Amino acid sequence: AFAVTGLLMQDGVWIAAAAACAVGLWMSRSRSAEAAAGLVMPLAFLWATTQTWTRARRLSVVGAVLGALLVFGVVRASQIERDPTYKAAGFRQQFVMSSFRVIGTHPYFGIGPGRYFRESPNFLAPQLAWSYGSENAHNNYLQIATEAGIIGFFVYAAFFVGALGPAFRSLAHDPQDWRLLGAV
Repeated sequence: AFAVTGLLMQDGVWIAAAAACAVGLWMSRSRSAEAAAGLVMPLAFLWATTQTWTRARRLSVVGAVLGALLVFGVVRASQIERDPTYKAAGFRQQFVMSSFRVIGTHPYFGIGPGRYFRESPNFLAPQLAWSYGSENAHNNYLQIATEAGIIGFFVYAAFFVGALGPAFRSLAHDPQDWRLLGAV
């Protein structure tokens, strides 16, 4: 009875964490994050429902699904790029170049945490400045690099990669626990 209660509590914690993440995702209004969740959740479901299959069969099915999603993404991206009324792709490139201009002027230690939005009009291309005024980098990694500099970005990357180590070790120890896959 205690083991069942413990498992239910553990599942309850996972469900509460998932609900908190869903609320945060909804509040962020980030289309990219919503798209990522829309891709990850079906793959996690597929992974969980195929646990009785052989590893090779599972990987081939998951690989086929990922391949189909990749082909769909490439086709959709090419359709968007050819659409003359869609200007966001050009804006993304301009945001990247604006971030590189910031890094070029403050390469080692960046412009400081939380300052990109305030400083962006100094670095945006004229078309972006006219359309947005002040804006974020539209790329989290570039935003971290501009605010923390190259040195700070490498420290961030070291922490990020270091945090993946325990998750992968746990997944290797218990490959049947699909929740660990979600944690990774």
